[in-house]
Order: sequence, then structure tokens, then C-alpha cells
Amino acid sequence: MDSEDTKSPFSGLSDRIRSGKSASAIEFENRTPELYVKRGEDGSLGRGIVGKILMAYRNSIAASTFRVMIDGIEVGQLDQVEQLKIQVEPGLRKIKICAALATSNEISHEFGFGDRLVLNCRTKLFGIALFR
Repeated sequence: MDSEDTKSPFSGLSDRIRSGKSASAIEFENRTPELYVKRGEDGSLGRGIVGKILMAYRNSIAASTFRVMIDGIEVGQLDQVEQLKIQVEPGLRKIKICAALATSNEISHEFGFGDRLVLNCRTKLFGIALFR
């Protein structure tokens, strides 16, 4: 058997310990960046006829499935009250949410190894709000 095939998981451990970093810290630094998108409950009830019309529009947005877009590419979908976990490539990414009738604001974030970004989205009277 080759020594390459049976390489010990402890090989190079002494170098890592000498560098002052624990094995878990090194593993954390090399972990693929993650994005969590949470869809929350929708806002308040409208009053009067104008409020009812706006609420009907908001409810039509809320009833649809939200598409999560990173750099213009769909990477997942969110139903009503749900959470989505996505592994992201390191670098500057632009994130937004799209529905049938509306699009959210765009959030830019520089992802590095070990990063986790949590974003929340909710429907508002005039569209979708995406926030940290």
C-alpha cells in the first residue's frame, strides 16, 4: 500500500499547533461561506379602502414563492415562512429577492472563507424588503 493512500489525519498537526492556531480555527477559516435567507411574517393590516387595496397587492406578493438571486442567478426559492441555507463562493456578491410582482432591494456583501451572512425578507405595502 502506498503511504499517500494511508495518510494520517494527524499529519501536519504539529505545524498547525506551532503556528498558534487550533485545528478547529483552521477548519473554520477554510469553511465555505454560507448565506441564510429567512422569510418572516408579513406586516400590519390596512385601514380604509385604499389600505385594503394596498393590502390585497401586498398579499398577492406574499402568496408567491420568492426566488433568491445571487449575481443575477437564481440559487433557491423560499415559500411562506421558511429559511434557506446556501453555500456561496468567496468574493463580492449581490443578493436580491424576486417575486412575481416585485423585487427587493439589492444587498452587496464581500464573502470570505468562514463567513456566515443572515438576511431577512418581508413583504411591505409596496414590495419586498431585504435586510440584515
